[in-house]
Amino acid sequence: MNSDITQRIPALIYKHIVGSMTPDERAELNSWISQSPKNQALFDRMTNLNHLQQEMSQRAAVDTRRPLSDMEARIEREMKRHHAAQQSHAAGRTLRRWAAVAAIAVLVAGVGITSYRLGLSQAVRQTTTELTAQEATITHGETKAVLTLSNGKTVELGSDTQKNKTMIHQLLAKEEATQEQEKQVALLNLKTPRGGEFKVTLEDGTEVWLNAMSQLQYPETFDAAERRVAVTGEAYFKVAKDASRPFYVESAGQLIRVYGTEFNINSYEEDSNVYTTLVSGSIALSPLGGNGSEIMLRPGHQAVFDKTDVSSSIRTVDTHVVTSWRNGKFVFENQSLEQIMITLSRWYDFNFEFQDMRLRNTIFMGSVPRYGEFSDILSILEKSGGIRFTQRGKTILINHK
Repeated sequence: MNSDITQRIPALIYKHIVGSMTPDERAELNSWISQSPKNQALFDRMTNLNHLQQEMSQRAAVDTRRPLSDMEARIEREMKRHHAAQQSHAAGRTLRRWAAVAAIAVLVAGVGITSYRLGLSQAVRQTTTELTAQEATITHGETKAVLTLSNGKTVELGSDTQKNKTMIHQLLAKEEATQEQEKQVALLNLKTPRGGEFKVTLEDGTEVWLNAMSQLQYPETFDAAERRVAVTGEAYFKVAKDASRPFYVESAGQLIRVYGTEFNINSYEEDSNVYTTLVSGSIALSPLGGNGSEIMLRPGHQAVFDKTDVSSSIRTVDTHVVTSWRNGKFVFENQSLEQIMITLSRWYDFNFEFQDMRLRNTIFMGSVPRYGEFSDILSILEKSGGIRFTQRGKTILINHK
């Protein structure tokens, strides 16, 4: 396709939106529109306010690493200035004009041109994600977990912190009499399902954030000699300092000795490796059982523990990327599409199938919001290049466009 056209037409549509067209430019745009129904459909789509606002929403949701941030910031400031005067009808028209300008500016900068190059057939049909948006039942996760005692009694926990405390207290109160008679400490098992996350504060003040499909085993109270827990899945620890009682974390054959620090551990059962990333402080790692030397980590380092041969290696990582899930984002840095879909499926609670297995190893970079609409997430990935998602119930089929 002629590169002049792919840049010229979006520019003309931009001028149409802001009302700055010359008579010659108007004639040029009308001539292009009249050439085919597809051109008319694309023009209608790119000047539809609802579509433009959706594009802006998706554009804001993903870090494209393009030099548009300054322009978007200026537009956002202007929109906020007009929003303050929105009570008048004229101000309302101005705000809507600026919303359209903001969206079309982004389209001209990349999204609209890309869509135009990918084929005008997209202008006369909705995307797969748009078709299924109304009937989709796939949504982002929420705060929820199940707490189980060693005797099998359970309680479901949610986002209401005070209610959680009350239910846990009632559950433990019934158990304390038995534990007192047997001189045992109540053991707790906190588990998040697919589409769940939870934060718990342990008896010593240590804070633990559990990602989806994760599990933390810990005592109601720690003993005087040490503090010891076990974890599967992914968890972020902020360990309270206590020089007299070292803190240990067991996970998939690995033992972590913590010296009052913050770190992230990724240890899903189906994965062949355990990833331990130190954010601050100091930790030491060794094979569970005392066989093998101890490895010390420094902040910014990640230990990769091979479950099969019980060996570890160390590499430098960006801790903000590793811990992004706790800060409301998914940051993908040189991750394959299969890895990305596994991560998303745990949080959005869906299944997926690759209809073209070659796509599994496609590498992506960028970020998406952890609490974003699922259809927007798929749309962002589709626009990243050559992918089509089809939803059947709660299963996502992945193929080439």
